[in-house]
Amino acid sequence: MTGSDLIGLATVTLRDPRMAARQLLAMNLPAATGLIFIVLAAAGSSLLLHLGLGTGATPMPVDPLTGALFGSPFTTALVQGGALCLAVALIHGVGRAFGGRGNLEEVALVFGWLQVLLLAVQALQFALQFVVPILAPVIGLVAFVVFFYCLVQFIAEVHGFQRPLLVLLGIIGTFIVATLILSMVIGAALAGEVAHV
Repeated sequence: MTGSDLIGLATVTLRDPRMAARQLLAMNLPAATGLIFIVLAAAGSSLLLHLGLGTGATPMPVDPLTGALFGSPFTTALVQGGALCLAVALIHGVGRAFGGRGNLEEVALVFGWLQVLLLAVQALQFALQFVVPILAPVIGLVAFVVFFYCLVQFIAEVHGFQRPLLVLLGIIGTFIVATLILSMVIGAALAGEVAHV
């Protein structure tokens, strides 16, 4: 995959996400490509975050737990990488549970590619904070909307779903349930730590 291929695929992704997903899957890339994309996105996002913290462009976290999770670039990359891998597992598992046909490698590939595009937007947003600060949050908001739209279309394509609205509802529902479960797990772990003090 050359630089021109990446630019072309990025253009198609913004114009027609489902077509981009089909093209990406048709490239017959190595099975580990999706994981490589995810690792690259996690590492790059961690680097940008800590550059922002170091330059003052990003405010320091005041919550002790958040501060611990983002205490170093390596820790941040691990946390973000784990979160992205969990997202891949949920997209694959929940999608298959509702009759989807996508396998884990295909889900990782399309999701990882979307994360790489998001990383490029984050880099642009970071640069704009020093050049035209007022545009940075606008770019972030637009990127979030476009990312969510592309995510819905990518999941629909990889799993063979025909109703994007149902995919959107599935994403929202899965996010809520996963957040509640993670909150309970973290709360129980913190309660256990307090009990041992």
